[in-house]
Amino acid sequence: MANQRKMWMWLTAIYFVVTTWGHLAFSIWLVSERQGPWGPYAFKQAVPYVAFLGAMLLIVHLWRVYRQSEPTQRRQMMWFWATWAACVYAVDAWLTFTVNEYAHYPQYALLAWMMAKAWDPDGEQGMAGWILLSATFLGTVDEVAQYLWITRAYSNYLDFNDFLVNLLAVAAGVQLRGVRRVSTSAKRTFYTGWWVLGGLVLLLSLALTTGRVSTMPPSNIQVPPGGMVCQAPSDCVLYLQRSPEFFSSWQPGPHRGRHWVLSPLWGTALMLVTGAVLVTLLRGKCDDGRMKTP
Repeated sequence: MANQRKMWMWLTAIYFVVTTWGHLAFSIWLVSERQGPWGPYAFKQAVPYVAFLGAMLLIVHLWRVYRQSEPTQRRQMMWFWATWAACVYAVDAWLTFTVNEYAHYPQYALLAWMMAKAWDPDGEQGMAGWILLSATFLGTVDEVAQYLWITRAYSNYLDFNDFLVNLLAVAAGVQLRGVRRVSTSAKRTFYTGWWVLGGLVLLLSLALTTGRVSTMPPSNIQVPPGGMVCQAPSDCVLYLQRSPEFFSSWQPGPHRGRHWVLSPLWGTALMLVTGAVLVTLLRGKCDDGRMKTP
């Protein structure tokens, strides 16, 4: 068991590094136009159909799990997936720039599933909250790395919309893996996790108040890709958007014509509320003290 957990830890780390570093290469591969016997095409054209097929497979899988579950589990499943689907619908309707962003759902659901295999292989340790927090944090690291470095050439702002999408994907992965939110044998409670989350929010707030991180670049400053402006080696400011018109505004997009760009304040608030709701709806203790996992 210990060797298996260590193996899954290594696989999770490798998977995260590869998907983070490979983001730009995958995006270019997906959107590049190619010439086929039937004319020009790009793989991005297949994304809506692949997403539909994935949704159908998920529904079939959930129906099979539902039929095999106890009444308590069935109620929990209905509440979680109904809430999750409503959140996904809202994100798709107002916050999605392009259908290519659907790739975040399998990417981070799989990351959370792998973390669950490493941290809580039998689903009995009550680690759902920790996995949700940790995998979402890794998704945040991924998005920050894209803005600062990996996709800096075409990133005009730090994308809090994607932060929220990653959170929803992680919650789905934890639920699918069947990790308990609370267990009678749990040695770790999640109260510490909320302190960690509060500490991260506090650090971000302090960074904003010191002036080293700012959301509103002055009109007389040309912010370069990556958002870092240095007047002197010891006087650098990181701007989370390259010009002031992005956060809290409608921006044009190919998916529905326009999409709303979340500001850091509202993006963080939505993540906290959504995370708090979903973590309370994740798999809990069954009447017989055991949880069936798919």
